[in-house]
Amino acid sequence: MTTEPRSKFLGFVDAQADAVNKRPSVKGELARADGTMHSFAVWGGATKDGQGIYLRGTVTPKDAAAAIAAKVGDVADVEQPAGLDLKVGEIVLFENDKGDNDKRPDFYGYSRTAEGINRHSVWSAVAANGSLMLRGTTELFVPKAAANDAVAAADSAPTAPAAEAKTKVRQALRQAR
Repeated sequence: MTTEPRSKFLGFVDAQADAVNKRPSVKGELARADGTMHSFAVWGGATKDGQGIYLRGTVTPKDAAAAIAAKVGDVADVEQPAGLDLKVGEIVLFENDKGDNDKRPDFYGYSRTAEGINRHSVWSAVAANGSLMLRGTTELFVPKAAANDAVAAADSAPTAPAAEAKTKVRQALRQAR
């Protein structure tokens, strides 16, 4: 279990996207818990066995200076989820096996920004205007060994309140509008 605060993930499905026009299947925004905003665009594909789908694409900072710095700056090598080798600016979402629990996310995945690796939990939804959308949460990816260390440290050291992180995300979302 992570102690990191979560923030927003919101994208809209483009009904006209197809292989001919090469438009992304879903475009949207994600906000990290530190308040940084990113745009993303993902294209759909079928898994190798043909039994599921995945979405893969790009993630870009909404701030121009941050976007340029991410392209030219030195980025520290970070531990990534098993089986993935994401470069800065990449995002991938996988269809989730919900098993017998309908409350599980429809998709889960990861993105890599200059700030680090993000974990996404995403549900399919329908907007008030009838548009298909994906919405969910974004949190900092913490490798299992580091997560165990963080839980042990949390017992001995106070952490920043989650309400403060939520306020930063809300402010960033309002500024983006």
